[in-house]
Amino acid sequence: MGVIGAALRCLSTQVGRRRLGWLVDALSAIDGASVWLGRMEFASLRDCLFYSRKQVRQPRVGEREIEYPWVYKRVSDLRDCRVLDVGAKRGLPITDLLLDQNTVYTIDSSLPESTLEHVGVAGRYDVDAADEEGDSHAMREIDRILRPGGRALLTLPYGVGRSLPLNRLYGPEQVRKLISGFQLIESEYFRYAARYSLWLSVPEETARANDWDAEPWYALACLHLRKGAYGVA
Repeated sequence: MGVIGAALRCLSTQVGRRRLGWLVDALSAIDGASVWLGRMEFASLRDCLFYSRKQVRQPRVGEREIEYPWVYKRVSDLRDCRVLDVGAKRGLPITDLLLDQNTVYTIDSSLPESTLEHVGVAGRYDVDAADEEGDSHAMREIDRILRPGGRALLTLPYGVGRSLPLNRLYGPEQVRKLISGFQLIESEYFRYAARYSLWLSVPEETARANDWDAEPWYALACLHLRKGAYGVA
C-alpha cells in the first residue's frame, strides 16, 4: 500500500470508522482505482476495489504474526537438515532463522509468501488462465520433493465468503483433497476476534464458519503433515 493505503489503515480503527466512515470509504475507492490504474496485481477495477475494501478491514495484527511463530515452533529443533521454503521472500523470519543451522532452498523469492492459495488463481499476479487444480499440483510437487517421512507445514486461509481473485478460501473438503496421501500430525485453527483485536485458537467448526464477507479477515488453518511411504494418492 502507498500513502493512501497507510492513511486508510490509520483511519480504519473502530473509532475511525465510526467517526469518519465516509472518508474511509472514499479513500478506499480512490486507493482501489489507483491500484487498477497502476496495473498492480489485479486486472479489473471491480477486483481492485474489492481488494482495497478488504485491506481496510485487515487486522492490525496480521495473520503472519500467528503463522510465523506456529511454524517456527515446529521446526526450531532442525539441525543439519535440508529445508524447502515454498514462496519464500528475503528477510522473512522463518527462512533467516533456519539458515543458522540448516541448508534452506527457496522457490522463486519474487512470489508472495502465502503461496498455495494463489497458485492457479486467475486475475492476480498476471495470471490469465485459471487452473482449478493448481494448488493440488503444487502439493504433489512438494510430495515428490520430500523424502519418505519428511514433514510439511501449511498455513491456509480458512472459512467462507467471496475470495477470488485475491486467493482461495479453504474448507474441510478442500483441505482433505489438498493433503490426500499425507499423514496429518497436527492441526490448529485461528479466528480473529474483532471485538478484542485478538487472534484466538478455535475449534475447526468455528474457523469453518468464519464469513470473510462479514468478518474483518479470514480464519487460518495451520497443518502439520508427514509424507506417506507411497506419496499422494
